[in-house]
Amino acid sequence: MLQGKVYEAQRELVSNGLEVSAEKIRDFLLGREDSKKNLLEVYRYHVQQVKELLGKEYALGVQKRFKADFFMSFLF
Repeated sequence: MLQGKVYEAQRELVSNGLEVSAEKIRDFLLGREDSKKNLLEVYRYHVQQVKELLGKEYALGVQKRFKADFFMSFLF
């Protein structure tokens, strides 16, 4: 039962593009909010939101620019 919850926490973290660590899994299981987000995590979340709203609120060109900026941020 606990193992299943750990796997669920891991899947949730991965699907949100977050780092998977013992602390993050513990916080997920305990329902703690992660208030310490780094800039890349916030930007990754924003890019995901833009992707979900393509054709509704954002054009394809916007997503391409966000993705290009996101990948460039890894180089520096």
